[in-house]
Amino acid sequence: MKKLLLSLAVALTTMAASAASYSLTGGFNNWANSGTDFTDNGDGTYTVQVANLTTGFKVVATGSWSPQYGGYWDGSTLTLGVKFPLLCNQDNGGNDPNNIPYADGITAVLDATVVFDTNDWTLLVTGTIDRTLPALWLTGGFCSWSGPGEGASVALTESDGIYTGTATFSGESEFKICGSGWSPEFGFAGGEDTFTVDNLEGYLAGTSNAKLGYCPKQCV
Repeated sequence: MKKLLLSLAVALTTMAASAASYSLTGGFNNWANSGTDFTDNGDGTYTVQVANLTTGFKVVATGSWSPQYGGYWDGSTLTLGVKFPLLCNQDNGGNDPNNIPYADGITAVLDATVVFDTNDWTLLVTGTIDRTLPALWLTGGFCSWSGPGEGASVALTESDGIYTGTATFSGESEFKICGSGWSPEFGFAGGEDTFTVDNLEGYLAGTSNAKLGYCPKQCV
């Protein structure tokens, strides 16, 4: 009997030591994969509080980049107070899921409560909506995808809600408009749409790379 009790104690200790831990990562914490750690609620759900959760984030195993949980690459966006279905890289052929963007033009959520539910693999975010845009940059193939505010990325100038910048594209190129730390991100919702030299106006409704068709001259 003593031997049986000892074996049981060892097994329980091992289980406790291997309990999963998760962290939230994104532009709000410079994509650190630890530090913004979830608290285990003991029922398959995990909760973390973030003072200013800017759009574009993921859930990762603490201190690791796999498993990694984010959005599907279909232009789906997270609505406050509504469960958002998550895609795991381990269920996606090892390919990273999309950064999770907010719906409805939200750029950040203040005093955010984030609940990661491993019972149905969803994320729930609640808090105070913020739609204030930060400084923005244009980046893409034309500058070898320099980080916003780095390298040859182009700072955009704002006037009455209109952001303007100039870049030189050579042939077909992809690009995004992003804030510092790649958050927020503005691009296409998906599909095969492109901007062309004859139509440089369009609606950036997602986070997929925006596409520019053949452009033999400078495009604004």
